[in-house]
Amino acid sequence: MEYIRVKNISESDFDAIVKDAGGVRISSEGSADYLLNEALIELKFVQDEGFEKPTRQKKIANLFHALQPHASVVIVNPDLLDKTNSRDYYNIVAGPIKTHVKKADKQLEATAQRYNPKPIRVLVILNLGYTALSPDEFKSVCFKCVLNDTTKIDWVVCGGIYFHSDKMDNYLFARFEPVPINVNRTFPSYDALANSWGSFVERLATSLIREITPPDQGRLPVLDLAFEVDGIRYVKPSPAMPKSNFWPSGRAPRDNTSGLTKCPPVARVFPALSVDDWKLFKEKLPTIHNLQSSYKDWQSFQASREHERSEILKPLVILDVKYSSFTAWISKPSDNWQFADICEFATHLFELRIRDILERLKDKEKTKIIPPEYIYLIVHEIGQDEVNDLCSIYYVSETPGFEREEVILKNEKLFFKYGVVVAASYAVKRKVDVVFYSKRQG
Repeated sequence: MEYIRVKNISESDFDAIVKDAGGVRISSEGSADYLLNEALIELKFVQDEGFEKPTRQKKIANLFHALQPHASVVIVNPDLLDKTNSRDYYNIVAGPIKTHVKKADKQLEATAQRYNPKPIRVLVILNLGYTALSPDEFKSVCFKCVLNDTTKIDWVVCGGIYFHSDKMDNYLFARFEPVPINVNRTFPSYDALANSWGSFVERLATSLIREITPPDQGRLPVLDLAFEVDGIRYVKPSPAMPKSNFWPSGRAPRDNTSGLTKCPPVARVFPALSVDDWKLFKEKLPTIHNLQSSYKDWQSFQASREHERSEILKPLVILDVKYSSFTAWISKPSDNWQFADICEFATHLFELRIRDILERLKDKEKTKIIPPEYIYLIVHEIGQDEVNDLCSIYYVSETPGFEREEVILKNEKLFFKYGVVVAASYAVKRKVDVVFYSKRQG
């Protein structure tokens, strides 16, 4: 299911808004855009996503990596910053707005010089694509840019169209707020302009329901913003949607852009043989080099495999293989047996065991009876896309006198379904019967 799009706003749309309020477009080149009674108006659209510029990404990464130095996925949340870093952050993200504000300052003053009496100089700046900034953040940044970087703007109107969607429920928020800069000058025509803007937004919202906006004529809702710097992923999660009556859980299924259509291999399996079973296999397969020349050598070979081949997301799992079970399973004659058949049987046992564990997977918060030991998966869900999620896996013992929590892996980039199977493979490896999980939103 695809997201619907909200129609782009054009200058011609705002021409009609100003005309409905009683104003006119100024056609002179290099002038401000509109004259509305006592006010000159310069219109600026902030359409580009400011987080897409590499130099800005690097500066943002430097701020937030210091807060989460060991994370492979860093959450970009301005609320985590102290006062000094917060000021630096908003200076960084203000770049596109500063450019518009400085240009508007010059255009308004140059045009105002042609009139007597001098009209009110008004900047209307609309956020139509800089989703990294919330409406309140956008207003605050615009206000500071005008105060710090200009002297020829009397009023600012900060607005924008903010579209949020979970593919079924859709919310359109519009802002159009006046901010006086020069308190000695009034802007009476703001009310007429705001009413005309409101009528336009109503028509836009209606078209969102009634018409399908083609991709080249519209923009997507506010989504997670993500970028990578020096191999580390930085994510600014989109705002949470209100609880939905459409989805049974009250929350839409999250996206997954990982590209994975099936779970990757989560273990390498190797057989473990008792001395008696080893002798039986050695008798049937006397020339197989992998069985070694003695049981002691076989044990050393087994130990070396575990040391050499284990990976954090693909551990080596050593499973006991009984000769009697193997002979009951294998279908080909003993003359054709290979060491690979023993390994394949061990893999078969692993698959049976991991399926059994996955069938008994439990949410820890909803479980009253906790066994003495278990594997514990904690999933940190970040934003709307599972590809940003982090998983940690622990071995936990709650046996009285032997309580401990051992980290198996921490903050690996794994989404829930993948992480569950990795956790189950460690349960098989540790000979643990239960995997618990907990989900935490970030």
